[in-house]
Amino acid sequence: MKADLENKIHPRNAPLVRFPEQGEVGLWLSGFWVYWGGRYSRASIFMRKGERFIRRVIDMAAFGAGVAGLGWLMWVAYEAYTPGFSFWYWIQVPHQELVWFWLSGFADMYVVYRLAQEGRQRRLVLSGVHAADDVSSVSWETVAQLHRRSRVDMASALSHSAERTIERAWLMARRLRHREVRPFHLLAALLVEGDGALVFARLGVPASLLTRHLAPQVRRGSSPAPPSFSLSAQAVLLRAYARAVHEKKPAVRPVDILASLPHEEGIVQEIFREIGIAPKHVEHVAEWLEFHRQFMQRMRRLRHRSSFKPRGEINRSYTAVVTPFLDQFSIDFTRHARRGAFPPMVNRTHELSSVFEAMRAGRRRFALVGEKGTGRTSFMEGIAQLMAAEEVPELLQDKRLVAVSTGALVAGARGHGTVEQRLLGVVSEAARAGNIVLFFDHFQELVGVGSGSSPTLDLAHVLADFLERSNLIVFAAASPAAWKQFIEPSGLSHLFSVVTFNELDFDTTVRVLESKAPWVETKTGALFSYPALEEIVRLTDRYIPGRFLPEKAVSALEEIGVRAVGRRGKGTVVTREDVAEAIAEQTGIPLTEVNSDESKKLLELEVLMHRRVVNQEEAVRAVAAAVRRARTELREEKRPIVNLLFLGPTGVGKTEVAKALAEVYFGSEDSMLRFDMSEYQHEGSVYRLIGEGKGSAGLLTDAVLRNPFSLVLLDEIEKAHPNILHLFLQVMDDGRLTDASGRTVDFTNTMIIATSNAGAFFIQDAVRRGDAIEKIRDTLLQRELREHFRPEFLNRFDNVVVFTPLSLPHVREVAKLMLDRIIVAMAKKEIHFSISQEVVDRLANLGYSPEYGARPLRRIIQEKIENPLSRILLEGRVGRRDAVYVEGDFVWRIEKAKKISPAG
Repeated sequence: MKADLENKIHPRNAPLVRFPEQGEVGLWLSGFWVYWGGRYSRASIFMRKGERFIRRVIDMAAFGAGVAGLGWLMWVAYEAYTPGFSFWYWIQVPHQELVWFWLSGFADMYVVYRLAQEGRQRRLVLSGVHAADDVSSVSWETVAQLHRRSRVDMASALSHSAERTIERAWLMARRLRHREVRPFHLLAALLVEGDGALVFARLGVPASLLTRHLAPQVRRGSSPAPPSFSLSAQAVLLRAYARAVHEKKPAVRPVDILASLPHEEGIVQEIFREIGIAPKHVEHVAEWLEFHRQFMQRMRRLRHRSSFKPRGEINRSYTAVVTPFLDQFSIDFTRHARRGAFPPMVNRTHELSSVFEAMRAGRRRFALVGEKGTGRTSFMEGIAQLMAAEEVPELLQDKRLVAVSTGALVAGARGHGTVEQRLLGVVSEAARAGNIVLFFDHFQELVGVGSGSSPTLDLAHVLADFLERSNLIVFAAASPAAWKQFIEPSGLSHLFSVVTFNELDFDTTVRVLESKAPWVETKTGALFSYPALEEIVRLTDRYIPGRFLPEKAVSALEEIGVRAVGRRGKGTVVTREDVAEAIAEQTGIPLTEVNSDESKKLLELEVLMHRRVVNQEEAVRAVAAAVRRARTELREEKRPIVNLLFLGPTGVGKTEVAKALAEVYFGSEDSMLRFDMSEYQHEGSVYRLIGEGKGSAGLLTDAVLRNPFSLVLLDEIEKAHPNILHLFLQVMDDGRLTDASGRTVDFTNTMIIATSNAGAFFIQDAVRRGDAIEKIRDTLLQRELREHFRPEFLNRFDNVVVFTPLSLPHVREVAKLMLDRIIVAMAKKEIHFSISQEVVDRLANLGYSPEYGARPLRRIIQEKIENPLSRILLEGRVGRRDAVYVEGDFVWRIEKAKKISPAG
């Protein structure tokens, strides 16, 4: 019920009621009518400014008097040590100095009173209220008849900074002779207010851009009367009030007004849309600032309270003992927490509550089960901060949280039983100290570890026996797979209460980055915009597989900050484009906005591919269209970029089209992962592709993990075992595949191209008959291919492309392309190589076969051109600047270059 009621008073859907005829907007909250009753004039603003100035002067004077009195009191205390001086006698005897002493004392008390007042501020009149069930029934008569106590003027709930912002907006409207104060006046006033300017800076929006969009609205008007507040401006302020109530703030602040502006229809909303600011982004950045304000207050409180905690290894009651052996293999988290070395813990309230409740029930050992990167260590750092401030259950108070390095325990261990002795020494010393809480990260590393070559007692049993006999408090972190495979069978699991750590969702991970950003900004010198934080989470989640949120996003945060500073210097603002460039460099996937050069390449992709591919217009068009859809993000993101099936006789260019695409768009042929499916004809072949478990890598899954942006070519797919085809059903539909080790491999940034000779004879006969390509394809799908593929497999392909047999003119073009590569290779050696058209024609005639297409052509070119040319090169008959000609009936002619005459 509570969450539902709080949602009702959120500024997005605050229960506003408008009465245009009466010029009033109100917020109907649980029978209370909240309205904007602020009355502004030059005189009232001047009076308020004067009042604030006088109060500031009085505060400064009182503070100065208090400091002077304190200094004078210290001098008197110093004098008290002189022989014969009596402080109490000095207080009782009337004299002139005594008056200043008491005046300074009153000044000190006034300063303390003013600080308390400023900290308390004016509270919101309403708290813990909820919206009326049916605001549509609220009429002006209902409002007018309300008792004075049920009418709440929200102007009394403004913070001083919000009050100054509204004054600036009113004065601007007055100066411009506008009849009303509108939302754009509030926006202009917020641009010069500290928090408002900071919000736009975090959004990555320059103030000059906003000013340029506001300029048409600030023309001078003609109203002689002082401006009043428009209904839309009142609505904005009331939404700000609703936001403050929703977040249980003591007063309405400028960020509340700013976060409410995009929700009111009008000029400001259009400006925000024009410059690409979504309302939720403004809200999130406002929450970010509020989070930091609360966090800094909390950190000051924690540091203040932790200053009373003993700084050494001894507890307050002096019952603890030093732990020199433990210190060799551990890190004291509470010591780091006192120094403020840890960032705040975000959104782990449920896990923290479950641990503390279990502790109050007497539980002392907890297993943090979750994948690496889900925040297990950060959770323990958060507990260390609470322990340093003593904001923990009694069981954890006056104790040290120590993280044991399992790697240090095992490293360098020699001889029988060394590791066991170290572990027993660590836990025994911790138990003897009496004020130690142990944390084992990567707990599975201790299970099954032996200290020598001969069979030894498992470390898990060593630890289990000790824990059963002691009251030691222990936290242990392990992955779900390790917990199930190693720890549950070891006999340790019954000693621990399991706390599950799941991967954080998008919004929570963004908030984690918000909490980490100040540390990274201090360390790197970069400033992160809010869109950049969102982009980090979005891109790392989608394009960095095998790791988990929030760890991979936090890791990218620092790397991107260092990269941005390295390129543009300290103080640079990290944008979404910086994030896209960094992730693109790391993964090899093009993620940045399409620039003019890439746009030209995409539009001319068919032309570029036809530099390597002859004929096959339909195949080239299908591939090019798929690439353009993917690059402009118009494809379905949960599937591969495209799934294509190439059908046709051998030697017609099916594989060549895939190679051309890999070279033109993916960068090189090395980005093509080629699998000859004739090698996977047996049922057990599936394990070659996905691995056999126990750390063995699958050829397919491991290749895609290493190169997620690639083209996967499945040659002669019809020869694969049916189980292999079932495997690719999931890949082509869901864009993911789980290997034998349990890793999920992402295929959404790959292109799947399968080639097949199935139906080749039918295609050749149909082409000779002159059948249309569409008719050939339909017949293949409905009849010919049913012998080789199941319908659900064929349905997974986005397009089935039919390659037609090559004619002799096509083979001539293929021959020319193959020979051009030889010409380019010779040019790199600075040797001119030329082949006459007559030779090209003869090669095409010799290499042409209606059954095998252009495939025999490669053998003919090797025999007639490449073999003689290689012999000429090895014999040294040609050198730099020489020319080689092949003419007529394969007649070779060599022209030696003229010698360069000496200068002079």
